[in-house]
Amino acid sequence: YNTHQFGTYDDCLLLAKESLQSGKALNSFNLLIK
Repeated sequence: YNTHQFGTYDDCLLLAKESLQSGKALNSFNLLIK
C-alpha cells in the first residue's frame, strides 16, 4: 500500500485550502454579479 500514489497528507491539506480559497473567491465574484 503506497500512500504516495494519492499524495501526502500535507498535499491533501494544501489542496483543501486552495479549493476553499477559490470557492470563497467564486462566492464573492457571484455576489458582485448580483
